[in-house]
Amino acid sequence: MDKLTLKAAAEYYGKSESWIRKKILNGQLEAEKEPFQYGERWVITEKALDDLAERLDQTAKTESEVIEVRQVNKPVDKEEFINELVEATESRNKQVINKAVDSINKKIEQQNELILELKQEIKQQRKENNKSLVDKIKDFFK
Repeated sequence: MDKLTLKAAAEYYGKSESWIRKKILNGQLEAEKEPFQYGERWVITEKALDDLAERLDQTAKTESEVIEVRQVNKPVDKEEFINELVEATESRNKQVINKAVDSINKKIEQQNELILELKQEIKQQRKENNKSLVDKIKDFFK
């Protein structure tokens, strides 16, 4: 893993050194101090910068979600308001749940493929073990 100085991290990320330093000091960016010829300096890994970018991107997406607001000229029925809130929440939760289910299904499919491969290997090994001594000797000299 490449370690970057503040200057290199700022260039890599496209921000100023002071911005990088602030992210380190407020705990958003993982970094450590390492000794060098004039004392100590901050070093940051590319992975830490990429993780920060991902977290900030996720935050920006959350903050940029559009909320539909409509002007109301009459009082809104409490039940109607609650039902709309529940519906919006359920819609959001369904998206999160569907994404998690898809991820789990992919992992299960990968595991099933691996299990099938292992079963075939076991079957082949059993086949080899069930051969007679004469067949094993013949295979040896092939």
